[in-house]
Amino acid sequence: MIFLSLLLGIGFAVLRSKRKGVPGNIIGYTVMLSVVLLLSLSIGVTFITSAGEAIGLNGTGAAVGIGLGIFTMAMISPQYKRKLAGSFFMALPLMYGIGKIGCSFAGCCAGLPYHGAFSVSGREGVEVFPIQALEAAVFLLLFLGSAVLDIRGHFKPVIAAIVYACAKIMLDFLRDTHVEHIFSQNQIMCLVIVIVLCTMHIISAINNKDRLQVRQ
Repeated sequence: MIFLSLLLGIGFAVLRSKRKGVPGNIIGYTVMLSVVLLLSLSIGVTFITSAGEAIGLNGTGAAVGIGLGIFTMAMISPQYKRKLAGSFFMALPLMYGIGKIGCSFAGCCAGLPYHGAFSVSGREGVEVFPIQALEAAVFLLLFLGSAVLDIRGHFKPVIAAIVYACAKIMLDFLRDTHVEHIFSQNQIMCLVIVIVLCTMHIISAINNKDRLQVRQ
């Protein structure tokens, strides 16, 4: 499912970028850079947060990797930054949602102890909240919502990324990591992402306003 999430997500980003008129070589460089950073940060975050005791994939690290890839390509080819950001940021909830379907089958992370409807068997047979299934459903719906906004011409990559990060912060409260901690490492990373993106959005809005005033 992780391989399928990468295939479908990157495939979607490539097709949308081509439809938006981004040259093939720019798309190719963006894909290669984003995949390398995605895998590096996804594995690296897990290794660092576990103090070197585990090697695995971290969804937040993967998203940051794609974001850094887009940021780098935006500096190299600024004329295509909006189109590339729109394509690859829109693919984020698709990749994460499909990946979480795999997590749901594998049971690699668990929800809070829960004995109500739709509870699943967690570690040591304890019934837990089906957080992986809920995350998969929420992020796939976010992808569909983003696609609808894109069709109507209202999709904003930075705003969408902020919404994705906020959704991850809220959903993480249902994970078993909150049995012993108020905030998880994933939530802290997502909060940093939200602060950075909000700052970028404000700066961009101020710069655009200044340019408009100069033209007038």
